[in-house]
Amino acid sequence: MKTKINKIIIWGHKLHSHTHSYIHSGYYEAFKKLGYPTYWFDNSDDISNFDFSNSLFITEHQVSEKIPLKDDCLYFSHFISSNKFDNLPKDNIIELKCSYRDFHDDLAKNIVINNLENHCFYSKGPKFKIFYTIWATDLFPEEIQNNINHLEEISELRNEKKLNFVGSIYYNLENIVFWANKNNIKYCRKGASFDINSIYNCSKQENQELIQNSVIAPAFVVPEHLEKNYVNCRTFKNISYGRMPLTNSLFINKIFNNKLIFDEDIQKCCDKGLEFEKREDKLKIIKELMEIVRDKHTYINRVKSLCNYVNKFTNFQI
Repeated sequence: MKTKINKIIIWGHKLHSHTHSYIHSGYYEAFKKLGYPTYWFDNSDDISNFDFSNSLFITEHQVSEKIPLKDDCLYFSHFISSNKFDNLPKDNIIELKCSYRDFHDDLAKNIVINNLENHCFYSKGPKFKIFYTIWATDLFPEEIQNNINHLEEISELRNEKKLNFVGSIYYNLENIVFWANKNNIKYCRKGASFDINSIYNCSKQENQELIQNSVIAPAFVVPEHLEKNYVNCRTFKNISYGRMPLTNSLFINKIFNNKLIFDEDIQKCCDKGLEFEKREDKLKIIKELMEIVRDKHTYINRVKSLCNYVNKFTNFQI
């Protein structure tokens, strides 16, 4: 007899407090959208009167210090601290990892990885079961469809004198700033403050508007992510907002059938982004990419895949 899950608990990384908070937000909003009773707690919340029985938890190993541990609950943890769940049945613990990025290490350990669906996979590690997934856009399918319906108006919002970048700036991404200055384009960065009180934080709507108003829409990744084929959520977001993302990742470009603006050289890629905006068929290409994200790369997709995994490969039912 399988244990029935009756609520979803997102634990840790409240919104804007950490880069992973946007992943937690994606799961939180999608589970709610699909009608599951869903809650978001962290170590600072008073949970003394809350009934956690029969819950599915989603957490991250750095913020699970005070997570309630119960035999009738299922835990998905993005990486696992050494002895965090030692007192629970091993079948109640699922290690949540990134598809493609984490394959490198696990394949080297001879861990057999099985295809589940839609860029999601599963395996049995030496200690815990593993569920592999990739992140997604923060829009729902109907919001992406609304952007598709208004793609011409979105295209007209583009400001040729302003480059808005939402996210973390790493050392190789400073080339974006250099490129903007060289082309007399005003550069503005928002997001990735990892401080809930920061003026750099922006809502989903502000995020979308900044990208739609930007001269180009960079979605570059850092060298360590290139090496391990990490797929960033920024690529999905920029597409869903109605813009062509620029990528320096050959792997990410292949996921989209080589239809993105790609170059390993960031400044050359920015130049290509400008050239793309002059193409007569640009909206047709962007629309095709948006349809792919609408159908395959929202957190609705990710939650459905996770639930499918739970029902097929665990002792729980959701």
